[in-house]
Amino acid sequence: FLVKKFGRVLALADTAAAGEDAGEALVSMGNTAELRSEETIKLRSGIVTKNIRYSGSKMTDVYHDRSFSRRPTVILCHVSAANKENLADKAESFLAMGYVAIAMDFSSTDDLKSLIRWVKQNAAGFGGDGRSLCIWGYSWGGDMAFKASLMFAGTPEEVQAAIIVAGAKTSHLKLLKSTAPPTLFVHSQDDKTV
Repeated sequence: FLVKKFGRVLALADTAAAGEDAGEALVSMGNTAELRSEETIKLRSGIVTKNIRYSGSKMTDVYHDRSFSRRPTVILCHVSAANKENLADKAESFLAMGYVAIAMDFSSTDDLKSLIRWVKQNAAGFGGDGRSLCIWGYSWGGDMAFKASLMFAGTPEEVQAAIIVAGAKTSHLKLLKSTAPPTLFVHSQDDKTV
């Protein structure tokens, strides 16, 4: 099933939900077409649909279960020298607790903004709820998640909660607004670098 918007093929819909293998998806970007592979892998507590394009060349992996409906959704932000693959264990942990988990490749708050928009528009297709969205980040990813949660408060890209593990610059507090989401900070007592 191809999803079309403005006359262009954007992505392959979740044909695995219809009992078919998602296989190769042809994505048209303007005049050029490229082949990309979305892959669905069975896990102990659900499935992961990998390599979903959410913006330009940026990809995300969605950890979900087809039995889910309107489940809280968590976006996971990786450390600076990593990528979405490094979040697999954490994403599976959230999945086992009943959350839809989104592991993303990103490099800026603009990427986070694009992904949040994508999640809000597409979460229901994975059993998630784009209106019950948390952003989680570790180290540099925590810093970016905290900054995004403050920057996007009161906008269409706002999240409902943030969990920041070992990473948040106090300089971001200047972005604090009354509409900022509830935020949990987790730091080690012996962590002298944060």
